[in-house]
Amino acid sequence: MDIVGKREWARFVKGVAGALGICVLVWILESVFLEDPISYLVPGILFLGSCYFVFGYEQNGRDRGLKLARYLVASIAFSGSIWMSLPDHKPVLVQWQPFADAIFEKAKAEKKPVLIDFTASWCGPCHDLERKVFTRAEVASAMKRFVLLQVDMSDEQAPATLQYSRRFRVEGYPTILFYDAQGVENREMRVEGVMGPNEFLGRLKRIR
Repeated sequence: MDIVGKREWARFVKGVAGALGICVLVWILESVFLEDPISYLVPGILFLGSCYFVFGYEQNGRDRGLKLARYLVASIAFSGSIWMSLPDHKPVLVQWQPFADAIFEKAKAEKKPVLIDFTASWCGPCHDLERKVFTRAEVASAMKRFVLLQVDMSDEQAPATLQYSRRFRVEGYPTILFYDAQGVENREMRVEGVMGPNEFLGRLKRIR
């Protein structure tokens, strides 16, 4: 291998190391500073890296081994971006009961705190909450002391849906209501929209 070839390999290795370093740095920054990491950042960097090593990398010389290495790295980066973009299929660890006034009133009589989750089958943020919050073991453990009730609001024009919306002042989904052991809703704790697991866990701990 001549001097030019060695320099090309050194430049290539530095490029690969730099791309990996950026991915690791972004992942660490997300984990430390973001409660709910932006899931598409690292896959996006890998995808751009794969495109760069195929289309943007200017190789000096005709080293077939280096060309093969470029395509191999690009293939691995592209496969990694696809794999990391796939939805997370962790099991939901929280089991809700369909809302019923009898269960709600029984929980009040027994001095048990209650959560009421208003959700809909077509609600994307509701599924995000399930996937990112209710799959966390520490959240599920903290929710065990609550009576968990869920209201399906999928049919927005159904009489029951309209009644629940008026009764509980629900304006969007997901909405989760927190009732203490005295049966009083803590409106400051109400969740409206997507929330990260740590913040949700903090609200659970504040309800007595």
